[in-house]
Amino acid sequence: ISFEAMESGGFNFTAPTGKAFTKIEMELQGPEGWDIANLGTGWTINDDMVNEIFTVTWTGSAASTVDLLKDADQFVGEFVKYIAFYLSE
Repeated sequence: ISFEAMESGGFNFTAPTGKAFTKIEMELQGPEGWDIANLGTGWTINDDMVNEIFTVTWTGSAASTVDLLKDADQFVGEFVKYIAFYLSE
């Protein structure tokens, strides 16, 4: 999923019935913002300044997300290049 996160309040995503998210990975346009984006706990941040790749990854088990990127309008790098959802089999 690729989109511009220009609104605050967050985004909710729900896994299909009988499935759960096992990993969520997001890449941002720039390095700014992950520290104030209210991602919650469990996220790993990887800032590859040389190649300008800025990703965050969550692993676990969840049927849905609530208010993902809640404060997206508060940081400069508000263009989310992609969000990848990995699902249980």
